[in-house]
Amino acid sequence: MQKIIKAKGMVDVNQQILIPDITIVIDNDIITSVESGIASAQTDPEAQIVDLSDQYILPGLINSHMHLCMPGDSDFGQNPAYQKNVRELAPLLAVKNALTELNSGVTTVRDCGAWDMPTICRAIDLEIMKGPRIYHCGRILTITGGHGWSWNIAKEVDGIDGVITATRQNFKYGADYVKLMATGGGTLGTYPGHASFSVPEIAAAVETAHRIDKKVAVHARGAAGIKNCVEAGVDFIEHCCFEMPDGTLKADEKLIESMAKQEITITPTIQLYRSYLRKMLKKQDEGKLSADETKAIKLSTNILEDKYLTLRKFIEAGIKCMAGNDAGIAIVGYGTFSGELDTMVEGGMSPSLAIASATKIPAEAMGLFDEIGSLEVGKQADIIAVKDDPTLNILALEKVSFVMKAGEIHLKEDSVASA
Repeated sequence: MQKIIKAKGMVDVNQQILIPDITIVIDNDIITSVESGIASAQTDPEAQIVDLSDQYILPGLINSHMHLCMPGDSDFGQNPAYQKNVRELAPLLAVKNALTELNSGVTTVRDCGAWDMPTICRAIDLEIMKGPRIYHCGRILTITGGHGWSWNIAKEVDGIDGVITATRQNFKYGADYVKLMATGGGTLGTYPGHASFSVPEIAAAVETAHRIDKKVAVHARGAAGIKNCVEAGVDFIEHCCFEMPDGTLKADEKLIESMAKQEITITPTIQLYRSYLRKMLKKQDEGKLSADETKAIKLSTNILEDKYLTLRKFIEAGIKCMAGNDAGIAIVGYGTFSGELDTMVEGGMSPSLAIASATKIPAEAMGLFDEIGSLEVGKQADIIAVKDDPTLNILALEKVSFVMKAGEIHLKEDSVASA
């Protein structure tokens, strides 16, 4: 059935402006008309009318960094029954998490490491379960004992031959891109300031992927690892903190310039740092902080300030940034993606650019802009609605009232009229 959406305004992510009084016509799952005012295109007299005349529409959001198979900030991750059966239960947990993301306005996710993603993708495509479309890397590649080795979402590989084989295997089983841990992280015994894979190893993954028109992403939380990744020619850098071996943080201007020249896309993942800091500050107010946590507040404050400073440097250098909140890790829950956009605005982005970082920019970076990422004729009808203008107040995205993915309505509040 044809659907006609009438809205108070539409965010044009190409021009980064709001266009008032919009009518969109949808046939099946494709947008066939986008016009200001009443649609001039021929419409079906029996078309379903969706009245959003008091709301603002924009493309479905793209969360560019998350882990669907992980428990997030819920207590479930500490459940002994879950910990004992992670491999079996994690994909089922992804079913719940996928629906939560979709209902919050995220119609596409870029999963950055999980079990059984091809199966979950097929289940969504076949409408066995509801969820966003998924662009995924399969299992992450890490060195022996590297970041993520103890997680079920990472695979230990070493040497050029090992990296090549693992990269090919990931693509064999349906990965859209490949991801490597280029530095340490939160895994016990690893350190963000220390590089892990060598330049030749990372370059082997890049060459293998690029040969079949696929891309390479890297987890890099330290300057040494970022330098290796730039030299190896990666496409995406996740987190991109310039941490040194001694724990200090200092953005490397020359590295940023090189990243801009090579058109590397960054996913800063700022929300997780702000979430942790807020959690510690709340405990401080309650008088429940340990000595180590008191030190952690100072460190987290410094990291967050550095993330904001680095974000501004990326923007000034012309580096494209994608919004991704690392949902799935212990301090970031699902359905909270608007928080990442809020931190990006807090860090120096305009609300319109923040919206582009969650729509057009990732769609282009993933090679999907012909299908999604903007509301234009010929594209998939991924549309969300909010009650306030998000180009003026990014927090409007905290409360999504309407979600359509590929022409199908998934969420509609009572205030949204339909005939």
